[in-house]
Amino acid sequence: MSYRLRVHPGIAPQWERLAAGGPMLTTPGWLRAMAGRLGGRTLTFVVEQGGEACLAVHATVQPAPRPGELFDLHHVLVSEAPALPLTDASRTARAELSRRAELSGRAASDPSRWTPNLLVMLPGYECLPVGPAAASPAAPAVAVDGILGWAADAGIATVAFLYTRPDATALTGALSAAGFLAMPLSLTWDLPVPSGGFDGYLAALPRKRAAEAGRELARLTANGVRLRHLHADAIPPLVPVLARLRGQLVSKYRGGCDEVAERSRLESLLHDVADGRAQVVLADAGDAVVGFALFAPFADGWQCLALGYDYTDRRSRFAYFGTAFYGAVPLASAQGVRRIGYGQGSARAKQDRGCVGTPLTAWLHSTDPELMATARAAATATVLIPGQRPS
Repeated sequence: MSYRLRVHPGIAPQWERLAAGGPMLTTPGWLRAMAGRLGGRTLTFVVEQGGEACLAVHATVQPAPRPGELFDLHHVLVSEAPALPLTDASRTARAELSRRAELSGRAASDPSRWTPNLLVMLPGYECLPVGPAAASPAAPAVAVDGILGWAADAGIATVAFLYTRPDATALTGALSAAGFLAMPLSLTWDLPVPSGGFDGYLAALPRKRAAEAGRELARLTANGVRLRHLHADAIPPLVPVLARLRGQLVSKYRGGCDEVAERSRLESLLHDVADGRAQVVLADAGDAVVGFALFAPFADGWQCLALGYDYTDRRSRFAYFGTAFYGAVPLASAQGVRRIGYGQGSARAKQDRGCVGTPLTAWLHSTDPELMATARAAATATVLIPGQRPS
């Protein structure tokens, strides 16, 4: 039975059915909460067989550069990209490639040369096809070929599938067969939660790291900071406080923050994603809240959805470690949780605290030969840190 590709504006009506039973980042609730995060025009590419949808992927048309964002192609593929978990040698090599490109006046060194582009990924920094045919070779191949054809018809030279997982073999096989360039891109981090609570967690860490965890907790105590679990029914009154702390974190790492949008997104995460079952670990210093970590139960694990800290208060130092790890682990363990997902970023901090990294890959196709040559050179220079710190 033959396949055909359809293109839907926005999120296709078939998405909810196709994504049923899939990862959190594919759920309709997550997509509602993250609506607009990637900017651009959202599209869904749906593969049908016999008139029935069997596979879908989420994409956006990126009309202009988004400097510093982890979905900006120039930033993540060829720049130093300080937030990506590159080895020191790799970051230095990429910086040298960028310097040479700028000195030579190559157009590919200009971020605007990389747009417009078609970006195939979810607004959670992973590329996850949904549907029963996602694991079979034929449907992903139809999707990839059709997406390239659609981009060509739309006058878009560059197509990228960002943050594919190692187990997406049907999709990555189709990308390779279609001539896409593969490049190591990032690591997404998960913490195995031991059944022995915090003592079991410390026992699983290397001795030096376990001792450092004890020192960090002692420093929090010395700063007058107390970690506590906020029950779900106590969260709504504190949303304005959490949104303010979240805004400080966003401003620190993105250079600015739309506080109204961040509060709206936080409320949507609580309602649409956590579904009233959110788990929050607070860092209190007297009457002030100086930090928080928000988790949502999903399947047999928790997913860290949001963090926020008061960087104007020196007592918030070490609150990230306290809320995201040391306060969360005993709660998760007591509830029988076996895994906490932390996503990307802060690679060394997560690695040091027992997280295991899964490598994510970028796949690039462009009809612009200079862009492809630049990307090939960067791919050769790109090496990620290990996903697990040696014992």
